[in-house]
Amino acid sequence: MRKFFAMLLAAVLCLSLAACGGNGGEPEVTVDAAALFGALQNDVTYPDTATTLDSSMAGVLLGGELPEGTEAYLAANDSAYLRCAVFVCQDAEAAKTAAAVVQRYIDDSIDAKYNPDEVALLQKAKVHTNGRYVAVAVTDDADGVDKVIAKYFG
Repeated sequence: MRKFFAMLLAAVLCLSLAACGGNGGEPEVTVDAAALFGALQNDVTYPDTATTLDSSMAGVLLGGELPEGTEAYLAANDSAYLRCAVFVCQDAEAAKTAAAVVQRYIDDSIDAKYNPDEVALLQKAKVHTNGRYVAVAVTDDADGVDKVIAKYFG
């Protein structure tokens, strides 16, 4: 009988510890979005000047609705083509939606074939997500983008 109660107590203890497991083992990621955006602007080479835009321009530039509460850091060239951006979303699911909006912008711009040089850049665009963050860069400088992403997204 004692063995039975000892086993039962051990099982209850294991279940109670498992219940305190949190978010499934995925740690909450915290990124300094403004610093990441600054690094994408300053540490990556672009073929033209990238001008910082007001975050309210994100939906207009991308032609799609970003999830509610998304904070945006944007830069575009003089022709209003996206050069780099960082989005801070409410959660990882919203970040997936924001990444899909960005990818749709890239795909639609490639399909429009306005400017062959711009299409070539858009085909090399890198969209990265990490937790509730999305970072994108439209450039030939893949090494520069990879270094910045590794630094901020690990």
